Amino acid sequence: MRRVLGAVICAAHVLTAEPLLAQEGNGGPHDFVVQRFKLGAKSGCWNYVGDATVFTGRLRAGAYVGIQMVTIGQDGFPEPFDQEERTPSLDVPEVDSSTPRNWLGKAWFGPLPATKDYSFMFIPRASFGTTALVTICGRSTVPRANP
Repeated sequence: MRRVLGAVICAAHVLTAEPLLAQEGNGGPHDFVVQRFKLGAKSGCWNYVGDATVFTGRLRAGAYVGIQMVTIGQDGFPEPFDQEERTPSLDVPEVDSSTPRNWLGKAWFGPLPATKDYSFMFIPRASFGTTALVTICGRSTVPRANP
């Protein structure tokens, strides 16, 4: 149920993100910041540091996508993986694999049903505006505990 709710929330936020961005916000923690991504040809991954809240990029049908966010604390250092409060939300099922959910904080989704642009965000929304390290990786096989 939580995944379904997260996907619904993500879809609603993504569908409304552009109108929100077009308006001048107050720069508060609830403004949407959309960041496009493109996976590296050799690494299959993309890395980002900043305060974006919605991530959009083209992914291939049949692929699996791993998403990780690590919050940067007020001291400027990454928070421990097992203390990350934000959860990624994508409009495809989370992969049921042997990868523990907190294994390096990465969640895997797929297989993706179509080649198209996918958008995801992290919830809860109350964490928007907080700087984080984001890693997105794609692969063509089901992820295991030691990818």
